[in-house]
Amino acid sequence: MNILAEGPVLAIHQSDELLGKMSEWCVKTHTANGLVDRVKASKLTERAAELQTLDF
Repeated sequence: MNILAEGPVLAIHQSDELLGKMSEWCVKTHTANGLVDRVKASKLTERAAELQTLDF
């Protein structure tokens, strides 16, 4: 398989309330790889991410 294009890599903002519902595994894994910090810092909405992906 050949990669023809790579789509956007997006971190969509989520509330602390929603992030607080993650399982222990998710918290450990996504904190270690930096995703939790990226999501908290992000201003990107789900709708904006959807549009960026569709535009791709």
